[in-house]
Amino acid sequence: AGSEEVLMLRELQLDALRGLCSLADYEPLKIRIINECLPQLLQFKNDSVDCHELAQSSDEVCLALGFSEEEIDVQLTGNDPKLLADWFCLKRSFLIQAMARDE
Repeated sequence: AGSEEVLMLRELQLDALRGLCSLADYEPLKIRIINECLPQLLQFKNDSVDCHELAQSSDEVCLALGFSEEEIDVQLTGNDPKLLADWFCLKRSFLIQAMARDE
């Protein structure tokens, strides 16, 4: 029964990541997803040896949030989700400033 429970938990995690990936396309939810889920997303990516599917799904969520592969890889080496969240906010600020200058 133990391995059955593990498989069910894994499926639930994958379903949750698929849902997050869809929600991450919606701009107003991005910062909330980053604030509440980024540490777990990076943990799933770090545990890629344990489950490649979880790592790949986490990567898709991060890409949907607007992170590039390089940004994610750099932050994984430091394993600090706060730095990645700060980078997200900084990039967003630059975008808003550029849009304001263009007006």
